[in-house]
Amino acid sequence: MDNRASNSESAPTSGLALPEHEVGPVDPDLAGQMAEKSDRELLDMFQSPDDWTAEALDAARAELQKRNVALPSADESVVPPPLPENPPPLPESPPVRAGAMCAQHPKVQATQQCRRCGGFMCATCDFAFPGNVHFCPSCISKADEGLSGKRKTLMIWSYVLAAWSTVGMACLLSGALRGMANSKEEQTALGWVLLIFVLGPALTGMSLGITAKRKNVPNPGTLWIAIIWNVILVASFVLLMVIGLTRR
Repeated sequence: MDNRASNSESAPTSGLALPEHEVGPVDPDLAGQMAEKSDRELLDMFQSPDDWTAEALDAARAELQKRNVALPSADESVVPPPLPENPPPLPESPPVRAGAMCAQHPKVQATQQCRRCGGFMCATCDFAFPGNVHFCPSCISKADEGLSGKRKTLMIWSYVLAAWSTVGMACLLSGALRGMANSKEEQTALGWVLLIFVLGPALTGMSLGITAKRKNVPNPGTLWIAIIWNVILVASFVLLMVIGLTRR
């Protein structure tokens, strides 16, 4: 039985036409990804459009038009079907043929093949993800295009909070705050101020960065930098706090 026909049973079809919408040229990679999705998965994309780029939504709309599946109107509620107990994993990267060389380092033997573009890469160029999924540096750098507006906002705030905490940490390490706490009560008050205005923003920035990250797909390097920056700030503050407590 055709998989596409079986997937269509859970979505409204029956020759219904999609709302008029001009769909421009669709990226072949996106078109292939949308062709692998069921009707329900494609329809669910339009229930949370902020999580998808405009190009991905256009590709989903074009695929639905091919299947003659209608998008629900704004006042219709789409009830998603129950999730399978064991969802299918992300397809693994293809195996590397014998004698293949790295695309970036022609003299180095390739160890993996990029799941997105199919290019060969050595261990240095390999970006590995759970489930035996591998991406090359070129495809990883293109991941910025897949960030939705919501995820970009989270990443920007993660950077802002990291910069704020860095300034506070610099003041702490430089001794600029030493003269502000002479008595024990003042030291306690200063400690609470540092917890709220240095550690707090770093923890929040780390949480925002992790929230913007997606599993089993390449995330942009700029997002990883924001997460790691905040993690380093949190770890440094905790280490300084432990050192300060042991010296008392």
